[in-house]
Amino acid sequence: MAKLKKLSRKDCLELIFFLLIISYSFMIRVYKLSEIPSVINGDETGSILHPLEIMFQKNGNFFNLTHDGSVSYTIYLFKYLSIKLFGIERSMLAVRLITATLATASLIPFYLIIKSYVNKNIALLMAFAFSSNYWFLNFSRLSWINIDCLFPGLLLLLCTKKVLEKRSIKYYVLLGILSAIVLYNYMGGRIYAIATYTVLLIDTLKKSSFQKIIKLKSLVISGLIALTIFSPQLFVALKKPTQYLLRPSSLYVFNQKNSYYNIPPSNKFQIIKHQLVYATKGLIFFDENVSSEGFENPRYVPPKSACINSIIKILFWFGLIAYFTKKGGSFLWLLVYLLNILIFQLPSIYIPNWSRGIAIIPIIYFFASVGLQCIVQHFKKLSSVYYLPITSIIFTLIILGAISDTKKYFGWVKSQSFHNAQQPAIDIKDLEKWLSIQKTRIESGERTIFNHEWNKIYSTR
Repeated sequence: MAKLKKLSRKDCLELIFFLLIISYSFMIRVYKLSEIPSVINGDETGSILHPLEIMFQKNGNFFNLTHDGSVSYTIYLFKYLSIKLFGIERSMLAVRLITATLATASLIPFYLIIKSYVNKNIALLMAFAFSSNYWFLNFSRLSWINIDCLFPGLLLLLCTKKVLEKRSIKYYVLLGILSAIVLYNYMGGRIYAIATYTVLLIDTLKKSSFQKIIKLKSLVISGLIALTIFSPQLFVALKKPTQYLLRPSSLYVFNQKNSYYNIPPSNKFQIIKHQLVYATKGLIFFDENVSSEGFENPRYVPPKSACINSIIKILFWFGLIAYFTKKGGSFLWLLVYLLNILIFQLPSIYIPNWSRGIAIIPIIYFFASVGLQCIVQHFKKLSSVYYLPITSIIFTLIILGAISDTKKYFGWVKSQSFHNAQQPAIDIKDLEKWLSIQKTRIESGERTIFNHEWNKIYSTR
């Protein structure tokens, strides 16, 4: 009984610390949310205008494709409900709040997964570090639709873990539902579903004949549930394949007609070589010079910054080494990382791209957690005398790094370089006027005004 009471106190303490991390994460995402960032970029205007089109029934139906082509109005449902709740005049705050909430919620499945691979102290510490990452923070304070995939994506990985551990049909059903939600979301998050079914199929094929049949049936049921729920969107995509594939087609590196990094389009060998070099520099070594290159990345991370700080970078490398030498962690997480490189980075222009790479943020911190666990265990075996001071120093560096990340974000988001990088964008001071004009145009069935048009004709700057 005394042992149970002691365990219960530990669990309560763990819960308190985790709730503090959740509270901190939410706070840094909603702090002055209607004022900072002080501009509304092109991606964010879509998060306001598409819900308004739903509100005034100008979208046809939820499964129609938006201007992006790769997504439909379904992913704007929560933002639409939020605008209904807060009112059109507070649309920007309403949609930013949804994104901030979903981003914070993604810490829950992240933490539940990693604490089964590393000790609870490390899991708590890395959840804090993950929540504070400036790359993650930037996407979750502006209403970027791509960050919305993290919460269902991580829930899907958590469910996959349960499926691998147990044979309960309820987890296969849940797997199918979550897979469909992920497929509806932004294309960068769809690798979660691809990785999930790849890992489960491999696991099924390794079983004995009897187990193989049972698991294969369950996997087929799960897949059918996913396809049934996703079928309305699938039919639209099949009817309009050109529109659905418009974005990947426009980003495909071999579809470029002009020189690419001074490489002529005809020189495919040089282009492939360039892609491999930049993928390695950016996505494995996190080279600061490469990370903020391209025409999009200056909007996503501060100038001359990698997407992660130095301490996380080192821990990530240790985690990868641990995986390949001691099988530390899960193949599922590595597969998500590799698929992002193979599907969304190598074939597309100006890589690494941190928008297309959004789904790998938790993967980086997962491997950093594994790396930290290996270092801690090593020092514990090496010397009981130096174990506590060394681990305390490492933990302190991670905490300071996380705080520095948050500080770096808020310094950057108020800077002129951030303001310039988001252009063409709407200034917050023009929001009321912008909303009024856009609302009138949507109601009357007119085309909405693009940001560059607004700045040329209506802006008070």
